[in-house]
Amino acid sequence: MAFVDWYPGYTVNNEQMDRDHQALFRAINDLREGTLEGRPEESLQKSFHFLRNYVIIHLEVEEKMLLEIGYPEFPEHKAAHEQLLHQMRIHEKLFNEGKKREAADLLSFLLKTWLVSHILSMDRAYGKFLATHRIGVSETKPSR
Repeated sequence: MAFVDWYPGYTVNNEQMDRDHQALFRAINDLREGTLEGRPEESLQKSFHFLRNYVIIHLEVEEKMLLEIGYPEFPEHKAAHEQLLHQMRIHEKLFNEGKKREAADLLSFLLKTWLVSHILSMDRAYGKFLATHRIGVSETKPSR
């Protein structure tokens, strides 16, 4: 069983964002597995930096999309992203100070909790906005 699983109910009515979220779940699982399996620090470093970079890129792409569609809740959404990035910088500092396993473990828990909560609240809210305005809405419906 994965540390965090993607469920169709997490869809935000945008195929690219859904794919990104699924990739983030996989990267979180990879980092968590690395800490539990005792992978070498080099492997943890690769997983840690991949996840960090993917999160940063995803947030930038998401913010650009929200600006382009004129999403009215953009300031609040961006503020939530900034809070996450601040927390990630704290974990990265810990990681760079040599506490790699501890930082990797903490980051995987932070992102699991934050991502699920963020998708179910803020991201699904913009998903409803997309659906209401028929902007880039996924043609596929989540299965039940």
